[in-house]
Amino acid sequence: CTKNDTPKFGAVEFRMFNSEFGASMRLAIMLFQRIVQQSCTAPLEKLRSMTLNLHEEPAKDVAPLLDFLENM
Repeated sequence: CTKNDTPKFGAVEFRMFNSEFGASMRLAIMLFQRIVQQSCTAPLEKLRSMTLNLHEEPAKDVAPLLDFLENM
């Protein structure tokens, strides 16, 4: 896809593929906001253990990520 070859300028883009409205949309945006806030200051190794990285196995459980985001 040629749009993926376009240079990026530091913006963050999140996509919601289901139609999210009202409370569902609010919760999704809150989750994205916390991920961005925490990822700006967290050690990379800590984040890698909770995310899917290129050529690595995905995290087995979402609980550590949610705990990490809650402790802001």
